Amino acid sequence: MVEWEEWEWEEQVKAMPRLEKIVLGNCKLKRVPPGLACNARALKCLVLQDVQLVCYLENFPFVVELEVIRSPGLERITNLPSLQKLTIINCSKLKVLDRIPALERLVLEDYAMEKLPEYMQDIKSRHLQLDCRVWLLAQLAAGQSGTEWDKFSHVEHVNAYAHHGSNRRKWYMVYTKRDNFKLDSNISSSAVFQETLSSSMVDAEGFESVYKMRKSTFNYVCSLDPLLVWTRAFDLLNWPCTSEMEKIKHKFYKVYGLPNCCGVVHTARIKFGSQNPDTENDGMLMQTVIDPDMRLTNCWQGLPGSMDQSSILHDSWLFKSSENGACLNSSKLKLSDGSDVGEYVIGDAGYPLLPWLLTPYQLEKDLSLSDSKVEFNSRHHGAIVIAQKALARLKDTWKCLQGEGWHPNNQLEVFWTVKTCCLLHNIVIYMEEEHGAGMRSDQEQYTSGKVRQIADEDAVRVRDALSRHMMESGAHTMAAKDAQEVVPVASGSGDDNKEQEERRRQGADRGKEKAHDS
Repeated sequence: MVEWEEWEWEEQVKAMPRLEKIVLGNCKLKRVPPGLACNARALKCLVLQDVQLVCYLENFPFVVELEVIRSPGLERITNLPSLQKLTIINCSKLKVLDRIPALERLVLEDYAMEKLPEYMQDIKSRHLQLDCRVWLLAQLAAGQSGTEWDKFSHVEHVNAYAHHGSNRRKWYMVYTKRDNFKLDSNISSSAVFQETLSSSMVDAEGFESVYKMRKSTFNYVCSLDPLLVWTRAFDLLNWPCTSEMEKIKHKFYKVYGLPNCCGVVHTARIKFGSQNPDTENDGMLMQTVIDPDMRLTNCWQGLPGSMDQSSILHDSWLFKSSENGACLNSSKLKLSDGSDVGEYVIGDAGYPLLPWLLTPYQLEKDLSLSDSKVEFNSRHHGAIVIAQKALARLKDTWKCLQGEGWHPNNQLEVFWTVKTCCLLHNIVIYMEEEHGAGMRSDQEQYTSGKVRQIADEDAVRVRDALSRHMMESGAHTMAAKDAQEVVPVASGSGDDNKEQEERRRQGADRGKEKAHDS
């Protein structure tokens, strides 16, 4: 019945009262007759397959299951009050689903579809099964940061799949609303990069939600010679040369009020998934030094499962080089009390206090911190946050660092995977600086400073002198304005914390008065 175009059956004509299922397929039928909807009261299952010209289905009060397959002219489905399961396969013009209150399960298959249909926002289905292209699956797997979140987050349970070669369900995304919006996926960035993208798919919002970088950055990096990109990427991950370090110190002082600060040292656990689901994987520790622009200026990887924050520090290049004077050894800062402070990095309370590694003051029992110490902690905390954001961005961009997608097979692959992700992280940040300086020249090499840090410099004296200098100089810090609260470093009563915050505000006010008077 390929040429079948018309089916005349008006409502008043009684017929087919026991019809339970009907399949209309491979024809040019322009409409499903109203008589079928009104008189076939036993009709529970309706299938349209390769029906080219039907543009709407409506007013089927008894149909429980509906399948529409490769019906390119279908634009709307409305008023099916008993419908519980709806299957839609390759119906690209379908824009309206309305008045389907009993819908339990929606099956949607379309490998050309670039976005979820707008009608998804109004569908009350409890279950959604989606078979789609890799790009769209990646958008769903992006969760709340993706462009499709509002279209599926209200559905109780979602199973979405994308194919790879002959495997129709190589990639998956599983979402459960009532389990605290739990979302799990094995989609990898490499799979998305392999797909051909249309112009409508790569708008700024969609591209950034999947690739975590601007489209212009991606295009530029891809246009460069691979060897040049790799060489300069390693340059970006090397310890900054003297001129670059001066820029870093200037920005730490300008933004956070920390003079002569060279970076924030922070430790993160990288937990790759295991090839064997029955095998637990504790992952490995990575110690990084981060600049004010969230770039990684040093990266040190520890042995898997056998190191803590203290042991990886003592094993690292940063510790050994700083202790023997090969690093953090350039110009010293003359403080207001006449003392000198050398270059240093800051770290959280989990690190030891060293002359070149300054940690926050800890609350002592029944004692409050002085104004200068509170001010130091406030600025210290503001800078620490940037390290936490940088590592969160690193993991969010390169999902394998969270155990998603591809898994390395051995320690060498682990090392180079982490290293490569760090390099790419720096490239993306470099490219997205609107007014950033150019990459360091390939000929420009690291040179040691002339003034060596004194080996026996007392760390407590350095921190105390620096905190007093901050109060006396009244240096402005933009980070202090943005920080909503100072995180206590040690346990204390609520009253102690309130008193500490009040002291910090008073100290900041006095600092501003001094700066104004000067």
